[in-house]
Amino acid sequence: MEKRAQAQAEDSNIKIYFENRFLSKRIEFLEDYDFESDKTNYIYFKNFILNFELTNNDWYNSLIIELADRLEIVDNVLYDRYLEYLSHRRHYLFKLSILDYFINNHSFYYKIYKADDFKSIYDMKSTKYIVKNQIIVNNLFFIQQDRDAQIEELLINMEKTTDYRSHIRVINYIMNFELDNFIDIKKLRDLITITLSKKFGRAVDLKLIEFKDYLQI
Repeated sequence: MEKRAQAQAEDSNIKIYFENRFLSKRIEFLEDYDFESDKTNYIYFKNFILNFELTNNDWYNSLIIELADRLEIVDNVLYDRYLEYLSHRRHYLFKLSILDYFINNHSFYYKIYKADDFKSIYDMKSTKYIVKNQIIVNNLFFIQQDRDAQIEELLINMEKTTDYRSHIRVINYIMNFELDNFIDIKKLRDLITITLSKKFGRAVDLKLIEFKDYLQI
């Protein structure tokens, strides 16, 4: 089956683009190709992802992890590998792609996800608040214990960070994963107040309007 998939990939010229000698061409293909509709080459893509080795280009690395997410490719091996990647001194967008991958594929990873696995990454001085906050959001979703303490830590971080993207990201995750079901409404109001006080501008103001409508407050 795997050999057949490899042959099909080669016959359809997919491999020419997917494993092009120039990373710029690979990136272009990853951004443009409709992988979800290509059922024929699924095993080829899966094997590539399972055997993938990091390059020096974190945008390309991120796109490969996003592809694993898009195709819902999950494996215990990937949990251990991606967790180890998080400890590398890599671009924060690369780390966010890993954290997004875990929560988007929670139906598989909830069995092995442990908050302690991410503690050393969270505590690293080089870890940006946008990554720290996503770790907390993931923990809130996966772990039912100590949620109040996690929410307090999140609010402290939101007060400290001046990165509007972190505020938008946290709000989006609360809505998309219905985290408000176990966050006290007072804490959600505190989050809104903190974000408003930053005066980030129109994009964040529109997100807050959407958030308030979602919460019906």
